[in-house]
Amino acid sequence: MHEKVIGILGGQGPEATLDFFRRIIQNTPAQKDQEHFHILVECNPKVPNPNNAVTKNEPDPTEMLCANAKNLEKAGADFIVIPCNTVHIFLHEITQSVQIPIVSIVDAAINALVNQVPQAKKVGLLASPAVNKTGLYTKPLAARGISTLLPDEEAEQKVHDVIFSVKAGDKSPAVIQNIRSVCDEMIAMGAQALILGCTEIPLILHPSELPVPGIDTLEVLALAAIAYGSA
Repeated sequence: MHEKVIGILGGQGPEATLDFFRRIIQNTPAQKDQEHFHILVECNPKVPNPNNAVTKNEPDPTEMLCANAKNLEKAGADFIVIPCNTVHIFLHEITQSVQIPIVSIVDAAINALVNQVPQAKKVGLLASPAVNKTGLYTKPLAARGISTLLPDEEAEQKVHDVIFSVKAGDKSPAVIQNIRSVCDEMIAMGAQALILGCTEIPLILHPSELPVPGIDTLEVLALAAIAYGSA
């Protein structure tokens, strides 16, 4: 069996990239160094803000994201994973720029949701405003017969502020309480499960802390990378 080389297209943000790398290591059934995956990491935080490109018409990150993907391909990656949900808005363009496959965090999250919570027909999504605006999750979930609860404008701003607080290194109780309050609102609205659809959120909130099932997009992408890399 040929074990594939994993390419991580990261930097949005750097700590989520680091945590994703750690999750691959922790979930790989290895007894010694040589049984772990060969992993290449392109962690480039200089990419223009993907969320602001969509919501505020700021500089487009596509060219740099594609260049970073090409770097991984040239370095020998057999496939690419991107531990950032918002970057997946640009997935088509990135995929077109390389000859190697990209394992989608959205596909991994929805497959995990369907497998782990098959009865769920209404799920809450905690994600960046750009993810909400583009229907990155709502469209494929609807195709599975699952409706998506999105936060109202005030709660969406709260989620946005939490994401960028974590990016700035603030994991204080106040920040954690803000994201939990949005979770509580969605559960009160009937969410049968929650998708932690930004990879900064699992840095401060573990699904086990929620009263309904939670899909940790960092974790499910790590598991998907391991499965794809082993196939």
